Amino acid sequence: MTGSRADWFHAAAVAAAILILPPGAAGQVAASRAAAGAPTPLGGNLAAPLPGMPPQGPDSGAAGRKSAIQVRSLGSVDGPPIGLLDTANGGLGGDIWQDTPRARIEDLFNRLPLATPVVSVHMVARRLVLTTADAPVGDAPHAFMSVRLRALLDAGMLEDAGNLAAKVTPKDDPELARLVADSILFAGRDREVCAPATNTRLASSDPFWVRLRAFCYAAGGDAGALDLTRAVMQAQKLDNRGFEVLLDDVVTHRATPPQNISEPDSLDVFLLRALGLPVDPAWSQALGRPASVLAMRDVNDTPGQRLQAAEDAVRAGAAGLSELAMIADAQTFTPDQLGAADSIAPGLPFLAGQSLLRQAVRDATDPELKKTLIFQALTLAHDANMLSVAAQLQGSAASAVMPDRSDRAQAGLMASALMLGGRAEAAARWYNAFDLNDPADQPSIHLLQVELNLVAPNPARAFEAQGALSWFAGQANNPQPTGGDETMSLALLALGTYDALGLAVPPEGRAALARLKSLPWPGRAPTADVLSRIAGARNDAGRRGDAVLSILDFMGAGGPAMLAPDAAVTFVKGLALMGYTGAAHDLAVDALLLHRATRSTSAL
Repeated sequence: MTGSRADWFHAAAVAAAILILPPGAAGQVAASRAAAGAPTPLGGNLAAPLPGMPPQGPDSGAAGRKSAIQVRSLGSVDGPPIGLLDTANGGLGGDIWQDTPRARIEDLFNRLPLATPVVSVHMVARRLVLTTADAPVGDAPHAFMSVRLRALLDAGMLEDAGNLAAKVTPKDDPELARLVADSILFAGRDREVCAPATNTRLASSDPFWVRLRAFCYAAGGDAGALDLTRAVMQAQKLDNRGFEVLLDDVVTHRATPPQNISEPDSLDVFLLRALGLPVDPAWSQALGRPASVLAMRDVNDTPGQRLQAAEDAVRAGAAGLSELAMIADAQTFTPDQLGAADSIAPGLPFLAGQSLLRQAVRDATDPELKKTLIFQALTLAHDANMLSVAAQLQGSAASAVMPDRSDRAQAGLMASALMLGGRAEAAARWYNAFDLNDPADQPSIHLLQVELNLVAPNPARAFEAQGALSWFAGQANNPQPTGGDETMSLALLALGTYDALGLAVPPEGRAALARLKSLPWPGRAPTADVLSRIAGARNDAGRRGDAVLSILDFMGAGGPAMLAPDAAVTFVKGLALMGYTGAAHDLAVDALLLHRATRSTSAL
């Protein structure tokens, strides 16, 4: 570095002043920079600004917002309603929080099962978080937007978090400001990284914000401001060698991997991705699920690293079919491993086992062997409560299987998986595996008729479903029903979900349903408090957010699979009566397709 120590410290002092000046005053320092003896850039001369980066300047877009301002007791402000979904595109209503104490809503949000592979749970939780609605009123330690963004990041829903954060301009709330910045950086939203949403960088002396300020000066081509900021970082020992390497890469348009980043954050991740450098899956230990999701998607990581990252992301419902298929097919297995896939897969992590079986199915030439391997993949997924994932990953091969009578034991699982994967016509072929004259097959045959009409209705299936519901009603009134307790459980699910959704139920079905609901059932049953909140929300829109959160909180990430059948029916009906018919239908489908056998009902 050139110049005397006195000159250098004078430059550092001028740069430090920038930290405490209001955003609009930063430009007034420009004229004094030359006289101050600006330090030599650590990364050489700046090239042109990065494409897509807006020029740096004061916040000009946050003025004039007045509607629906709600002040919390701790002094922070919830601004006007912000969200991605309104009533026209899937939102749950603008007043869903108004009649519930804020502290309760925040407590339930902290347990929100947004990270789940169960589609019905994931989708309604997502709609809840993204709904444009006035924030709940009351004392709470966090801005409501902070609670929402944290839920999205924890679930690995980075695009949603980034899209939502880009609508926010934080004011006097350090926690919200950081969550907004993290969301934008993890989502890779180039245009917002240095825009008003992250204006905290212009005044804060926190190391994260100083580093972000340095990057924005580099990206905007402001060499003098960058030099001064880097001098401040050195003077205050805020410089970090890993970040310095990345920043130099931004300045010089190179891509030199940093040797070590000991405490990575969202800015490090953003810079790595912008420079085409790999994101280390191990960073998930420090950064949580966002790092797992980004490493899973990073083509610069090895296939093994992407698989490792995907093991976490897939359990959160944060991985799409195309991503999973690409990762699974990129894995390298030896011929011996593929030949012994049926014995090796159970001992592997879930996605690794599914990848091995998927490739073994692809390479197998014997149709019976293909069928056996598919059966195993779906059985392992069912046991792990991950059938929805395997239904997507193995669905193409499963839909090509031609069933016969020897496959009766696997018919229900195959049909459920195919319907979960959106392959209703292939699922319908599994009627052929059943013996229509065998009483033992009657429950499964009629259940398939009920399910197919929910998943892919047409007039013929509607007619068959009515016959199936009549059969279940008859079994409910039979002292010795075919199939015993399990048939009674299926009767309650079938009759109850159709009734809850407002679908046709045969006359005898209503009396049977009333009797079935009066019986005690094994499995998890909602508390009186949960039932009261669902009932109260029917005619009070301001309590619906609380009611939906209560349903989700009770089910958890496991979804409806282990609920008592009457609980699943209650939740479907509750959602339908609140007007959320799509969510009610999705939950009914999952309740039927993911249902697990009832062991006993003592009153039957």
